[in-house]
Amino acid sequence: MAINMRLTIDINYIPNEESEQNLINRLEEIPGKLAGEGLFTGDSTAEVESWSSKVQKIGKVSIETLSWKKS
Repeated sequence: MAINMRLTIDINYIPNEESEQNLINRLEEIPGKLAGEGLFTGDSTAEVESWSSKVQKIGKVSIETLSWKKS
């Protein structure tokens, strides 16, 4: 029996000179790197049957509302 799981990470960027598209492209690369390095299962006996990913822009946020702030 397969178990379906989801990891959600919200990231609030201060883009400086980076384009929005470049930041999206970087996020889209991450799941493939995790899968390629075996990081979905680590040193467990579990196997990944399948995975999918989606990057979506969820809007803009004021820096004062962030739950974790760069110090």
